[in-house]
Amino acid sequence: MAVKKPGGYRALKSVTVLLLVLVILSGALCALLRVTQYLARENDSLPTVLGRQYVVADNDNLTWLYRPDTLVVASPLEGSAAGLSQGSVVLYRAYDANQVFEGYSLSLVTGSVNEDGTLYWTVRGGRNQEDLTILPENVVGEVVFSSHWLGGLLAFWNSDLGLVCCGLIPLGVLILLWMALMIWRSHLRTLSRRPLPGYFQEEGGEPVLMDADPFEQEPFEQDPFRMPEPKPEPAVPSQNPSPFHYETVSADQQPTMVIPDLSARNTAKPAIGRDPLSDTQEFDVKELKEKLLTDKLLRDVDQEDYVKIPDSPKSDETALMSFGRDSVDFDFRHLDFSKLEVYPNEIGQGFTVLTPEYQAVVRLDITKREPRDQ
Repeated sequence: MAVKKPGGYRALKSVTVLLLVLVILSGALCALLRVTQYLARENDSLPTVLGRQYVVADNDNLTWLYRPDTLVVASPLEGSAAGLSQGSVVLYRAYDANQVFEGYSLSLVTGSVNEDGTLYWTVRGGRNQEDLTILPENVVGEVVFSSHWLGGLLAFWNSDLGLVCCGLIPLGVLILLWMALMIWRSHLRTLSRRPLPGYFQEEGGEPVLMDADPFEQEPFEQDPFRMPEPKPEPAVPSQNPSPFHYETVSADQQPTMVIPDLSARNTAKPAIGRDPLSDTQEFDVKELKEKLLTDKLLRDVDQEDYVKIPDSPKSDETALMSFGRDSVDFDFRHLDFSKLEVYPNEIGQGFTVLTPEYQAVVRLDITKREPRDQ
């Protein structure tokens, strides 16, 4: 069951996404400024973005025209620049007092003169300075837009301090926020993870041990946290079942065996006397199954095989042993089995049955059956 994310997590995630967008935009702008200016110096031209030339007018000689650090955007001029007129602000090639970029200056057109048949534009040289004359082919652009605050922002971004403040510091903060989000998200996933059987989640999300047994809850639909039990695979009988051999041995022919007392190990148990004329004992079939089902060889026995133990020459009692698909059943007649005890033999296969008066030992010898000739 998913846990609803708290409002603080969503707010932190929104701030992180917003900061990521700002870092990307800031980094892209810084890269754009530096790349365009580098290419302009390499090509002996002005920085150009989307077909427009731009410079930041930071020349103190132009304070009469623009405030320091003003962004100036110019449209390129081609040909003789005959469309210019008095009052136009232009960018032109020259190394003079109005220079705003390496090899390029900015000024105001004040008029034109004709000297020896050559047309010159006159531009203002600065405050309290004489006008300058320039050739029309040296004019590269006419200013179409200017902004003081954008120019100051670009100048800051283009500086080393701006790179640190607008790029590296936000990037470090973004990394810290991202790590906090990952830790918080991992914590929320831990709270929303499906609990194991025997556990449930309170409103706070903390796993608490249940007081009741989860396996006793019925029906299953009432307990959504209970894991379904795997279905047991049906036992497949072997195609080549193994034969078996059953041997009964009278109690007086068996060696003396020491049976440990499982209920009280520290208490000495008196030896049980054996009567050679005693009957073969009867015992609880359920306990026998628990003892014999641990033997893998018994699983190969055919389901419909039955063996009747021969009558004992010293007793008129009989016993019936039936082999099921995954069990062996014994039925000893006419005996009180309310106080019987069944123990596995220490050596070999089989079991020993104890009563207050008798002791009987049963041994099983099971071998593989040879494949039948087709």
